[in-house]
Amino acid sequence: VNYEVSYSTNNFKDAHEITVTITGKNKFKGIVTRTYSINRKAVTVTADSKTKQFGEADSELTATVTGVVDSYEIAYTVTRAEGESNGTYPITVSGEKEQGNYTVSYESGTLTITAKSIEGEDSGLVVEKLADVTYNGQPQKQKPVVKDGEVGLVEGTDYTLGYSEDTTNVGTVTVKVIGQGNYSGTLETTYQITRAAVTVTAD
Repeated sequence: VNYEVSYSTNNFKDAHEITVTITGKNKFKGIVTRTYSINRKAVTVTADSKTKQFGEADSELTATVTGVVDSYEIAYTVTRAEGESNGTYPITVSGEKEQGNYTVSYESGTLTITAKSIEGEDSGLVVEKLADVTYNGQPQKQKPVVKDGEVGLVEGTDYTLGYSEDTTNVGTVTVKVIGQGNYSGTLETTYQITRAAVTVTAD
């Protein structure tokens, strides 16, 4: 009755500034204007953390968006730091800070690469059979060839070796292949120290 209100826009949803005009009527006169803003809503894009075993391919890098109240799709890119060895690597997500009606913040995740177990038939690890040796009075520590598929592994980097107590006298020697670095677990192989042939000749 005494005033009427008008707005500078019919869009009361999207982020922008709106001017309100109040115009007096009847016993009142004059015009008053006021402004207010619909601010962008804060949303967060968080990189999803991933885990894989050494030697496996990466799964798809993904992220989770929280805070969106409509069907608007936030645009972003997910990448990870380079590296394939046992350890952790940051997964980062990036994109524009302001998108549509939203102010976007980005949170990193982590890729964890675990050591590959050398145990079990499915591991792909092969320890080549060691040849037997003949007793010679000295310790005889045979070193096996260890492969992951067709790739030869390196002693001191990928594994260490452990031997049963007696590597000198006739008997069975057990060799333990102990994973380290990018590998974990233990495999065993054996070889024999056989008797030396001697001849006793009557004078």
